[in-house]
Amino acid sequence: MIRYLRVLKRFKWDTMDRLKVVKILELLPALGFILVIAKKVDLITGTVIVIALSTCFVLIAKILRVPLSKFQYGTWVAVVVFGSLTIFLQDELFIKLKTTIINCVIALAFFGSHFFSKKTLVEHLVASHLNAPAKKLRHVNLVAVVYFLTIALSNYWVSMNFSNENWAMFKVVGISLLNLSFISGVLFYLRDHLKDYLEKIEKK
Repeated sequence: MIRYLRVLKRFKWDTMDRLKVVKILELLPALGFILVIAKKVDLITGTVIVIALSTCFVLIAKILRVPLSKFQYGTWVAVVVFGSLTIFLQDELFIKLKTTIINCVIALAFFGSHFFSKKTLVEHLVASHLNAPAKKLRHVNLVAVVYFLTIALSNYWVSMNFSNENWAMFKVVGISLLNLSFISGVLFYLRDHLKDYLEKIEKK
């Protein structure tokens, strides 16, 4: 593995190739998780595999000098922390509740920005790209609070009441579909303000 990483570091990649490689590698933990469940490997062993794949992703991104977002680093840290607790304490609950805790924290961040900041978190994230009214963006911010809390509570309920296989399917497939629905709904709500942004991209 170390030899492979050294080869990657010496290899000459252009920027686009490096970005593509990192984007593909970002899928490794999820694919590894699906494989673990498909092969009916116990969740403790599966957690070890997911930690290893997540760490490989971060290391290769560093070697290829592709910057990762705070969210990507945060996800990796969460996997390592909750995964390590799962392994050392031999308790599957920690890795199962990772999604619940992370989404609760995200929901709290959106909620706090709505009431304790001049601009909501959504405004900070998209205001520079979208010429949308602040009122609409604040609506999206509140919907985001409800959405992330829904994910957190749904994950908790499924993890407590169903088998590991069913929980894994919910985590990989169910949450992905919910994410797609949420994003589609937000884009539809802001559809009138996306035209200018798309035109700017086309001109570049």
